[in-house]
Amino acid sequence: MACKPILLVLDDVDHRDQLEVLAGSASWFCPGSLIIFTGKDKQLLRSHRVDEIHDMKFLDEDRSLQLFNLYAFEEKHPSTGFQGLADKAVKYVRGHPLALKVLGCFLYGKTVGQWVSELDRLKLHPNEEIQRVLRLNTNMKVLVDKSLITISRNNLLQMHDLIQAMAWEIVREESNMPGNRSRLWDNPSEIYNILSEKKATQAVEILDILEMKSSQKFDIDGKAFAQMKNLRILKLPKNNAENIVVIDLSYSHIKQFWTAPKCLRRLKVMKLRYCCSLTTTPDFSEITSLEVLDLEGCVNLVTVHPSIGMLNRLVLNMRDCRRATNFPSKVEMDSLQVLNLLGCLNVDQPPEAFWSRWWTFGLLSKRHPPRLVSLAGFHMLKSLNFTYCNLEQVPESIGGLSCLEELYLEGNNFSSLPGSLSQLSHLKHLYVDGCKKLEVLPELPPSLSIVSARDCTSLCSITGSSKHPIKINTYRCLINCPKLFTSRAIDSQLLMSETQCLDSCITSQGSTNRLSSFLR
Repeated sequence: MACKPILLVLDDVDHRDQLEVLAGSASWFCPGSLIIFTGKDKQLLRSHRVDEIHDMKFLDEDRSLQLFNLYAFEEKHPSTGFQGLADKAVKYVRGHPLALKVLGCFLYGKTVGQWVSELDRLKLHPNEEIQRVLRLNTNMKVLVDKSLITISRNNLLQMHDLIQAMAWEIVREESNMPGNRSRLWDNPSEIYNILSEKKATQAVEILDILEMKSSQKFDIDGKAFAQMKNLRILKLPKNNAENIVVIDLSYSHIKQFWTAPKCLRRLKVMKLRYCCSLTTTPDFSEITSLEVLDLEGCVNLVTVHPSIGMLNRLVLNMRDCRRATNFPSKVEMDSLQVLNLLGCLNVDQPPEAFWSRWWTFGLLSKRHPPRLVSLAGFHMLKSLNFTYCNLEQVPESIGGLSCLEELYLEGNNFSSLPGSLSQLSHLKHLYVDGCKKLEVLPELPPSLSIVSARDCTSLCSITGSSKHPIKINTYRCLINCPKLFTSRAIDSQLLMSETQCLDSCITSQGSTNRLSSFLR
């Protein structure tokens, strides 16, 4: 061989000894010789220092059928009555030579009925011999070297169907009880039964029901998800997703949602309370019917998707979203009913367009000066909570919130409230506890049933109205308001007939005599 150029082909090389014995070194051959190795292991060829490695594609359909037929029928063409079944078998293994040989041998000599049964079974339970070979090479690098997995230039991962079938089989072996497996994904009827009977456990990490038929009725009680505490991925079929009305993932470990808009036009309630790993909200562009968004306790939430500003019937709770800094600049929330931003202390300066509609109270931190803006756009608002938001001023325009029933302003830094509060004809509850700079309570609407002003240490004046006097028992709590009773600045128009509630509060501070003197 050293004296004459030759062509040497070593087919199906699968062990280093074969290379070393038959082609141990290039010096064994005359210059100009061409040595070709074929095999399934790139690493074996690399370690032998070959000059070039070329990937071979899987067999096309015609060649796959020829190879399969040789092992299943001992001839190039299938026996009478087996043509369709042979085509089905070839499609199952998608041109993989080893699988074609193994499957052909497995089906050799069996009847048509047996072929039908075995091919149906393969959909759920892969051939054991094929699986045994594949499982010896489950390392990602090895699978790539054997061309069972490919990684494209844009990092798109593609795998052979046999690898997917192997993965399904490995998951099935985790437990005889499907609800105790880490993944529920390949058997729609089985998944439906698990969810219907609430048998899924905390072992489930991935739930994929994309294969549910669009025509199949799929009514699942939300409690079916209660035990899936380690669920990381949930995939829903498009047709069913469009009918979702409520999503409640509270207290889950979810980190992110979809980035592209999802059509959930019937979705009305989304609860994500205390999802402590969540950093950003989903895109709401196609969730136009959303009425309740509860983000309370999402302590790592930083970004709210700009599309939230287009939801005009929303009840929005962002209490204790302490890291929230980013809010939309375009807002059309004319029918906003409840806005709770208690504890949102880290909000950066919003854009000017945003100030004029939503951030009326300013959520003013020490970095931002007071702003005078309008609340007129939110005439449907019923409850507003700006507790401990560093407010320094409440604008007159609050009087435009004609439907407001509850107003929570505890723990802020303003010294007075606007007179326009008297225009809030539906206001029932007003809370200003802990507003230590508040000096005066203005004329308030007669609809009020509760005014709580605990620990308002600078409060020295309460103003009534001759036309609509406020009953004394409306003031449920005036504990620790020392200046109020030394200044004698409670307006004489307060009704004197019902003093028991206020008197009991004052008594707790030993101030009964002051109140009596006050009211003479």
